[in-house]
Parts: sequence; structure tokens; C-alpha cells
Amino acid sequence: MEAGAATNGGLTTADEETNRQSRRKEGGPSLNSLAIMRKATTPTNISSVEIKDWRRVVYEGVLLENNTQKFWVDEKLHKNCFLVLPKAFHIAGGDEESCWKWITVKETCFRSPVDIPVPRLVQLSWVYMQGKFRTSALSPNTTYEVAFVVKLSRNSYKWPLPVNIELDLPDGNKLIRTENLERKPKEKWMKLRAGEFMMDPKTVGTIVFTLHETCQMYKSGLILKGILIHPKN
Repeated sequence: MEAGAATNGGLTTADEETNRQSRRKEGGPSLNSLAIMRKATTPTNISSVEIKDWRRVVYEGVLLENNTQKFWVDEKLHKNCFLVLPKAFHIAGGDEESCWKWITVKETCFRSPVDIPVPRLVQLSWVYMQGKFRTSALSPNTTYEVAFVVKLSRNSYKWPLPVNIELDLPDGNKLIRTENLERKPKEKWMKLRAGEFMMDPKTVGTIVFTLHETCQMYKSGLILKGILIHPKN
């Protein structure tokens, strides 16, 4: 192979060295984040992206894991961020049309917004949703916040009791919080904080996040966009 020939995703050895020097001088996406981007399932032709556009790719984001995760890099902190999408969750009654109606919302990604399937609660007394995420792709030595991203529709009703939010960490710690949805605004995306943790060797593994409310009273109108895992420093 000739010197300077293409190596990874169209980048030449010289290109990669230039990118490394640029990142050292200015700060920017890590090589780890670029490697993750190359696994994108949307857009499908990510390997054809020109070198000059790679910063746009990492800051606007791509979809991974058969479009069940969104990945991007925080433009100010240069740290990895994820949004675990609803199709990756276990949702009680999620396949029953009388309980949940799946709709689509737009989510920003590289090149153009994409349609993301999200569940809207029709009517159910027992709300339970849970997801998992492996932390190995997160930026090291970074404090991460984990939060459910939800919205209450205009016609939502009957949330008299707080919802329970749990976060199980690989080091054995379990964080538990409650949120009162009755006082939250409607038709507005909001974060329901599950907790935070430091990404270090003790927290390499799988985190599990759960939202549930099981009083025997029918509820409606909750829309789940996903779980946000983003850096605080």
C-alpha cells in the first residue's frame, strides 16, 4: 500500500495525523468518538462523508444499534453523549394498542432530521418502563447525568402520585428518586433526572434505568422520547 493510502473510513494516515494535531491544539472529538460514528446505522453511507464534514457529523449526531440509540459529541465539552431510544426499552403493555400508541417525532441527526418512534400512553393503571446501556462508550473521568426525556400531552390526566425513578450502577449503587408529574407543564419535553455517576473503572459495565408508577388508577398522556446520558463536566 502506498504511503497516504486510505485506511479507516476514507481517512488517510496523513489525514488522521492532521486530525490528531488539530484536536490537541483546539480540542475536539476523540478518536474513540470517530470510531463510534463509523458504526452508524443512520445515515447509512457514513463512510463516504468527506473529512471536512466530520465535525458536523459528531456534533449533530448519528443513530446506532439499528436506530435504537443516538450518539453525538458535546460541542463545548468534547465528551460523548447518548440518547437511548424507546425501541430499546421494555415497556409494560408497549405492544398493546389499547395501552400505548406509537407515534413519530423528529430528532436532529447529521444531514437531516429523522423520524423516531415514541410511545404515547393511551390508558393504563400500571406504568413500567426499563432500559439498559453499556457505559464503555462514555468518556472517561467524566461525571454523567442520566435522565428520562418525556412529555405530557395536552389531554393527559390522572397522575396524582409521584413516579418512581431508579438507576442501578455497575458498582452496585442504586439511586432512587420520585417526580410529581401532576405539577409539570404539558406539551413540553422535560428531563426527569435519574441520577449521576463518575465514569471510571468502577462504573464500567451496564447501567439499568427504570420508571414506574403502579397505583390502581388509570393514567394517560405520557410520551417517552428516551433516556439521556450526557456529561456535566
